[in-house]
Amino acid sequence: MKINTLGYTLTLKKTLPTPEQVEIDQMKEGERDAYININAQINQIAFLKNMYEAYEEAELTDKMTQTETSLEAAENTLLQWETKLYTINEWYSGQG
Repeated sequence: MKINTLGYTLTLKKTLPTPEQVEIDQMKEGERDAYININAQINQIAFLKNMYEAYEEAELTDKMTQTETSLEAAENTLLQWETKLYTINEWYSGQG
């Protein structure tokens, strides 16, 4: 594409990213997603702990059991995101 302006001709050429740049962009996006989801899971765990305490005070054992299961699932999900973030950080340290 050519643009003529003020007596100059500028030529624009679109270049595709290199495979290395694509990988770096994917890692940056993965890191961003990991941080977002880690924060979300931390908030979810805090919420579930509060719910468990409320059910414990009300002696709602069925609800306590359900909340324990949900809490365990949230902690497992948090671990998965933390592992992904650790893997990305290891990838970054291997690049330098």
